[in-house]
Amino acid sequence: MLSRSVKMRFLLPAVQLGIAIGLLVLADRDKTTQDLYIPTSALVCTGINAPANLLRAVAWTIILQMPDRAPPRTYGLPRLFFLVGVGVTWYLVGRAADSRICGKTRVRATLTLRDVLVSAGLALLAVLLLVVSLQRLFSGYWRFRNAGEVSAVLLTLAWGLALTAVSSTRIIKSVRGRSR
Repeated sequence: MLSRSVKMRFLLPAVQLGIAIGLLVLADRDKTTQDLYIPTSALVCTGINAPANLLRAVAWTIILQMPDRAPPRTYGLPRLFFLVGVGVTWYLVGRAADSRICGKTRVRATLTLRDVLVSAGLALLAVLLLVVSLQRLFSGYWRFRNAGEVSAVLLTLAWGLALTAVSSTRIIKSVRGRSR
């Protein structure tokens, strides 16, 4: 059924990369002279692709660890890492959707190291996204600012809740399969 049609693992990253690039280009056009202003389109892009921000943070860590001040041309590195993260995030979401559509989701009788690491990684990412979003939500940071900040926080919170549900479901299924 799915082998003849377009697979979600390829369709979702292509569409989301296009959306992310479009929103970032729009954000570049909306820049003002205010240093602290972040355009709404950039904030929405950040919220939609919240897990990809982890790679952006890695890029900033690399830049800040450079012995001398980073040359201006390295400031595109976080955006490149973010876009790679967008592709990887939506590839994994598409791959999960493909396996659900084809009915290939299965519970293994034995718990493998891979299962434990994937579930733990998803749980860790979920906790990180939940902490970040809840901290921003309750700190009052987003109040009296633009709607993009509120949407970015709420979308990040949604990612955190979704990843919490997925990781806990994986852990419960693997423990149930092991106990039988």
